[in-house]
Amino acid sequence: MFGQRKSAKVEIRQNVKGTFKLVEWIGKGSFGNIWRGQNKLNGDKVTIKVMKKIKMTKKDEMALQQEIEIMNTVDHPNIIRMIAALEETEHYFLVFEYCKGGDLIDSINTEYRVSERDLQ
Repeated sequence: MFGQRKSAKVEIRQNVKGTFKLVEWIGKGSFGNIWRGQNKLNGDKVTIKVMKKIKMTKKDEMALQQEIEIMNTVDHPNIIRMIAALEETEHYFLVFEYCKGGDLIDSINTEYRVSERDLQ
């Protein structure tokens, strides 16, 4: 569509433990913890969403699969690209491009001082 960032389709891969490392905890998301990480192969910074399988319901797992499918269809320079989806025995890992500065709410609050309630 936009042609600049086209990437291969991401599917959940098994046991790719040596590719990425967790560097610094950033915060908590709706499904798990968010970490700044690093690609061990090329040194690139990444963001890694870590989800414990034991805390996920079947509905959560379906939502995870849907998130992966949606991210595979998105190709826009203003949307973070998903790099990988990994699965280990106890966790799922979604790996995204790294974008420093926090999430959208943080950016809006810094610029305009708007509460989350005002945005609803």
